[in-house]
Amino acid sequence: MLNNIYQLGQNNSTLPAENYSHQLSYPSIIHQVRYQLQTFEEARKVAYQLSKYYPSPNRAETGINELLINAIEHGNLDISFEEKQRILQDNAWMNTVYERLFLLKNKQKKVIVQLEQTPDCITVQIKDQGEGFNWRKFLDNKPGFTPNGRGIFIARHYAFDTVEYQGNGNHVICRSYL
Repeated sequence: MLNNIYQLGQNNSTLPAENYSHQLSYPSIIHQVRYQLQTFEEARKVAYQLSKYYPSPNRAETGINELLINAIEHGNLDISFEEKQRILQDNAWMNTVYERLFLLKNKQKKVIVQLEQTPDCITVQIKDQGEGFNWRKFLDNKPGFTPNGRGIFIARHYAFDTVEYQGNGNHVICRSYL
């Protein structure tokens, strides 16, 4: 759709096409974006797209991707921290994820991601359709020697200025101040 708008603008503009294309910067003219996703591949693509809004896109992409993966596997697929440790040690993680993605109770579950950009802040909200978790237990966790448990730490200490969980933990709000 944006390409159609861009082409329409090129056809109706008095500016030469090459000048017009350099003037458009979608992250600066789009102030709110919303996605629905289910899979890790979709999460990676969304994280990459949303990272373009941030002054430090690599940090933002890493943080958004970590939290989206958490929302899918721990939220919608109900894989606990302890269960993930076990299935990682058994090399059964990907099989477990795919099995759960196709369970009748999970097939319709989505993760909703919304980004809002204001002149002084970029806010991303991620909501899953899981039961939630005891997020307070993980806020000050430092990654140990386990094969999992780094996502919230990375988001809080590397990617965003603030990370706050709402309610039962299936809604996280991350802010980066400009």
